[in-house]
Amino acid sequence: MTHFQYMLRQDYDKRAQIGNSSIFCYSQKALDKLYPNGGYSVVGETLKKPKKTDKNKSEKSSESKNAPTGQLKVSEALTDVYAVGTYRGIAYKRIGYLAVSKDEYVALYDNRLPFLLLFWGLILLFLLLCLLIWYTIISPMLNEDAPHPLPPIDPGTVTPEGDNTEKVESENGGGSVAMIYSLTATASLATGQIDIYFINPNASNHDVAVELYVLSGEEEHLIATSGLVPAGKGLTTMTYDTTLGLLQQGQYKALYRLACYDPKTGERALVMPEIADVTLTVKP
Repeated sequence: MTHFQYMLRQDYDKRAQIGNSSIFCYSQKALDKLYPNGGYSVVGETLKKPKKTDKNKSEKSSESKNAPTGQLKVSEALTDVYAVGTYRGIAYKRIGYLAVSKDEYVALYDNRLPFLLLFWGLILLFLLLCLLIWYTIISPMLNEDAPHPLPPIDPGTVTPEGDNTEKVESENGGGSVAMIYSLTATASLATGQIDIYFINPNASNHDVAVELYVLSGEEEHLIATSGLVPAGKGLTTMTYDTTLGLLQQGQYKALYRLACYDPKTGERALVMPEIADVTLTVKP
């Protein structure tokens, strides 16, 4: 192992750091000016922040390809020196040159790998954020007319008799919902079945899902929701969902609220029409 002694010179033009020691050295520009025709040699390389080595493995590491080939004494501290070409690539930046004899120098490098990892990590995070914005905000806006999945058709739908109405073509892509319904409904606490009468006639250009609400003062309580009722179909029963609220025997003010869907695109209308003044009778 070669031992080098750091030499202090008056014409050093750069300040640097090795471990905890503050030193002076030559920049590449100053060294080229000092040796316009060459004539100097780089005998080793060392790091601004020396690697921590295990002294118990010094014998094994001396045979390793990346083992230090010498030591440089700066003040009272020793730092490992490695063969020329050890620190190459974008992960390392040459800071300057330390004189160790008349025309021999040890090149000083800074390890930029932690900075590069942080930099590329931030770039990756930025790209992931852009992808998230694209898929959650921009892409849906660009695909407003893309098909949307419709809710499943209610298994209790029936085909009403005598529905000879013709489909209404609305202007400017609007909707037309001309429903036929009864303002009375009956619920059985024993079976959970709610008997209703609701027809979405063939004239309607929207499929609908029916929601039944019980009114208590100014509050509305959802008690039943149907599946999809396509145009040309009707509904005579709904199922009382006891998890949404508990009813007792008697009469209640109620209303229907309709979720309307475009049968071609599956897009749901923003406005939900209401059928008010419904009377719900609850029986044992």
